[in-house]
Amino acid sequence: MANIRRKLTIYSGFILLESLVSFSIVCVIAGIFSLTITQLIQQNYQREQELTRTRLGYEAILFLEQTGDLRFKERIYQGETYRFSLMENEGRRILKVTDSRGAILIGQ
Repeated sequence: MANIRRKLTIYSGFILLESLVSFSIVCVIAGIFSLTITQLIQQNYQREQELTRTRLGYEAILFLEQTGDLRFKERIYQGETYRFSLMENEGRRILKVTDSRGAILIGQ
């Protein structure tokens, strides 16, 4: 009888070990999946920001072509205020687009 209990204790130890290994593998797979999703979300956000900057640049250039002057203009796009300014440096026009925090989005 004692021999059977000893074997059951050993088997239950193996079952517990297998359960822990299986749980660890599932946790690793879930971690890799969540990391991949997070990276994809960050890349999507960066692409959206690039697209926003490009749209704003095209809008400023279109306004410049239509009016011939772009000394100062503000635009609210997706809840964010952007400011366009046109400067001249060595005979070249430089379009500067800044956001509400003052960060330069487009420099030339």
